[in-house]
Amino acid sequence: MRRVLFSLLTLALFAAACAPGAPATATPEPATPTPIVAGDPTEAQLAAMRALAEQLGLSVDQITVLSSAAVEWPDACLGVARPEARCAQAITPGFRHTLDANGRPYDVHTNADGTAAVVVTATLTWERQGGIAGFCDSLTITRGGEINAANCRGDAPAQARLLDDLLTKEETQLWSDWLARFGAVVIVREDPPAADQMRISLAFTGRGSAQPDEAEQQAMLDLAQSLFERARS
Repeated sequence: MRRVLFSLLTLALFAAACAPGAPATATPEPATPTPIVAGDPTEAQLAAMRALAEQLGLSVDQITVLSSAAVEWPDACLGVARPEARCAQAITPGFRHTLDANGRPYDVHTNADGTAAVVVTATLTWERQGGIAGFCDSLTITRGGEINAANCRGDAPAQARLLDDLLTKEETQLWSDWLARFGAVVIVREDPPAADQMRISLAFTGRGSAQPDEAEQQAMLDLAQSLFERARS
């Protein structure tokens, strides 16, 4: 009888050891990442891509859309300040696009259906002409922060400097504030007509929608002239 019980017990233990079972700690299978499929560009995005590609001499497939934001531009110039341009003062629905080309970001403004597109190449342009001294000076601050200062007399070559190298800490904060608050700003100051009439113009394109008051306009003109002098020194 003991032999029978022993045999049955041995058989039961053997069967339990051979039976399949789950391990104490199982390593889960890694989840398969869900691919992100980008949609086709909209007509407005395509217009922005074509405009930038044409300006840079690239093909459209070398341009990438980073972001697009709906905007109501204050005029038919799509919120890009140009002193000599006559822009119809009418609210124009559109988009502000940020595009990438060769690893650099660019801003392009379009209307809603993409029939108009403007590449924003400069944040600020400033010109001073006339006066007793016969000024003929210009300053451009590109979207990438490069300053080009020149005069038409050619008595010194145009100077290319970086904005960050010329601004003080306080001016850097002021500049950032202007970019955030102001939209397309055009300032023109002219003396009464005369042989030595002085004319100063400034165009600024920010990412906001406000307009500077008189004191802020003068501050912008003063900073532009100061940057011109620093860049030429």
